[in-house]
Amino acid sequence: MSSHTRFAELMSKVLDDVISDEEIIELHTLVDADPSLRSQLVDHLLLDTLLEENLGQEPLTALVDLVGDSTGTLTSPSPVLAKERTHVEASTKMTGRPWSWMSGWLALAASLLVVVSIFTLQGNREAFASASQIVQSAMRTHAAPIERIYVVEVKRGESNKSKFELPRDVRVATQGDRFWVQMRGYRDWAWGRNDQGAIWMTLGPRRAVVVNQDEIGVPLRYIGDLYTLNLETLLQGFLKYCRLEMSEGPVDTTIIVATPRRQWTNRPLQRATIEVDRETKAIRKLVIEREFGGDSYCTVTFSLVDSRLADESEYAVEGHLQEKSQLFADDTPTSAKRKMVLDWFGPVADRWILATPEADIQQQLSEESVTALKARVDLLFISLLKGDVGSCVKLTDPQILKEKGASQVAAYFRSVSVLIRTSKITRSDRRIVAVVSMDQGSRARVDIQVTLDGVDQPLGFEIWRLIDGQWYYQETPK
Repeated sequence: MSSHTRFAELMSKVLDDVISDEEIIELHTLVDADPSLRSQLVDHLLLDTLLEENLGQEPLTALVDLVGDSTGTLTSPSPVLAKERTHVEASTKMTGRPWSWMSGWLALAASLLVVVSIFTLQGNREAFASASQIVQSAMRTHAAPIERIYVVEVKRGESNKSKFELPRDVRVATQGDRFWVQMRGYRDWAWGRNDQGAIWMTLGPRRAVVVNQDEIGVPLRYIGDLYTLNLETLLQGFLKYCRLEMSEGPVDTTIIVATPRRQWTNRPLQRATIEVDRETKAIRKLVIEREFGGDSYCTVTFSLVDSRLADESEYAVEGHLQEKSQLFADDTPTSAKRKMVLDWFGPVADRWILATPEADIQQQLSEESVTALKARVDLLFISLLKGDVGSCVKLTDPQILKEKGASQVAAYFRSVSVLIRTSKITRSDRRIVAVVSMDQGSRARVDIQVTLDGVDQPLGFEIWRLIDGQWYYQETPK
């Protein structure tokens, strides 16, 4: 049998989507031995597409360019072709044609996928790379010792605008999985996170404090959630937990939209839009849409404004202080840190640091009280797992119900319940690691560790209030 006859048989199987991996390798061998068959391959794919629908000039030109530039030695076919074809087949509506799982634009896209999957062309045209490959390229680019500066814009929903004012001028410097933030407003200050998740912040050029995780109050935790930019971890999360889709954009930019299949952090992601420079593979813009419980949401936009060699010293607090400076860390009482922060920022920072643990030592909770509290915490989580919003409302502090209204509280628990069940968190994934007395024993902070896929997530906290011998849920600081 001649090579052209065999080529025709194999092409028939390609168009009917019944070709095996072994036959794909055989097809590649034929085209490699006779380059004239390459143009015939593209002709077949184009003809099938054009029979389905009249297409615009742009995609056809792109395909012609692809073939015209594909000079040189061809490499072996990709082993993932069968998996990619199966994925498209399962996720596309049947149309009844011999090539029944695609039509129109999808047909052209699938044609290009076949060409690119079978032949890795010289030049590796990014226009036909998958979204995940582009994200991986961005990760490699940002792992280089180049620091990139992003200006940050935050748009908040009406429900959380009144909490506190955010600085208007915020810049985040990032390199690899590290970052630090410069904030300019009433005060100019810098902050970042250490390996333990504590937040360090400068209070002028000669003083700084380190606020441990169990000391961080709601507003400061919220600031941390908004501006934290561990790019490597974030992009890995997109690859592992999100559906990635290409979107139209400028010719010099690739736009990818990431939509979570499940949540993987305590900062629920609704959607992320990533704009990648086609030439440098750097992220030009990153738009993060998050929900903070109930109807509280925000959109954070990071826009690239500068690139420079990374200054390693600035990714630690010491790099932002002058000589003969003072750093107040673990050996400093929480009350002293809180006073310094208040003195520097004023009343706006009143709740940035939680009630002082050293004061709570004066009134330790009894063993019976701790056991009863843990039982109530567990009961709340079981109710959330079941979607039993009514029981969650009954476990809530009556003062909270009065201030917020039962309907708003119920809406909050409903959204949390959906999040927990969507993330498939079970009781075995969640454990109480500490109970800390607050306000002379009238309240308590419950430290909760969640483990997903064997990885410990950032420590979570719940605040409970003791009323007439019974514990009631108050809030979950972000």
